[in-house]
Amino acid sequence: MKLSYLNAFRAVVECQTVTAAAELLNISQPAVSRLLSSLEEQLKFKLFIRQRNRLVMRGKPFI
Repeated sequence: MKLSYLNAFRAVVECQTVTAAAELLNISQPAVSRLLSSLEEQLKFKLFIRQRNRLVMRGKPFI
């Protein structure tokens, strides 16, 4: 597992949007989305529920 996957996840949780997380990490929004997708694929677990154009974290926050 790459540290960049976890950094992207943490940034999205903190910022609450992929766009703001991308700005925080100084990478593009599509890059953050790819990192999250890769993390979910590796974990074989969906971390976020996709509702329309939003990501909603599954379960209670643990950070």
